[in-house]
Amino acid sequence: VAIQMRVSGDTIENNGHKKFMIEADEGKISARRRDVQRVAAFFTSFFLLSLFSSCPKRPRMPRSLASRFETNVRPDASLELTSFDATDYDAPTLEIPAEISGRSVKALGDFFSADSDKTLTSVRLPAGLERIGDYAFADCKRLSSLVFPSSLAEVGIEAFEGCSALTQLVIPANVREIDFGAFARCAALAKIDVAPENPRFRSVDGVLFDAETK
Repeated sequence: VAIQMRVSGDTIENNGHKKFMIEADEGKISARRRDVQRVAAFFTSFFLLSLFSSCPKRPRMPRSLASRFETNVRPDASLELTSFDATDYDAPTLEIPAEISGRSVKALGDFFSADSDKTLTSVRLPAGLERIGDYAFADCKRLSSLVFPSSLAEVGIEAFEGCSALTQLVIPANVREIDFGAFARCAALAKIDVAPENPRFRSVDGVLFDAETK
């Protein structure tokens, strides 16, 4: 409803609603009903938004390494790290912690590095690690430095498939299972040595064999 009136800076009330009218230099003009409180609230919000947007922003604190891992608690109360968040992580070396929140890290889950950008060149595995899951580091094409801890017992299916920068590996004495294609398409992998105490695998001229193979 439009109301015609010549006023100057005043408000009027009609049926309990407050309105304001605007006077121009020439003649009468129409002003739609406005709730004065809503108008005031709008300008207050605009002012506060402008005020806070002009305040200097606090620098974002760097995330701790431990906070980047998703974890599962295993039956023995140790941890399996299921994934690693590589967002804004630009270090070439990933050091897997030996423990998080007082729990030992004993396994890397299947597809562990699937969410990373695959730019890692070196991974440091902790003492106490027992299992590397299926496809854990598949297609990490720049990964060239890797040392298995003596505690390692299992390497999953295609765990390092496509890691074309790996040149050599040493299989520790405790490894009992190396699943299908664990080192498939590792084109530069020229030598795999096996600890002499390992009863399950052996190396002949740098080639990995099952110990029962003759």
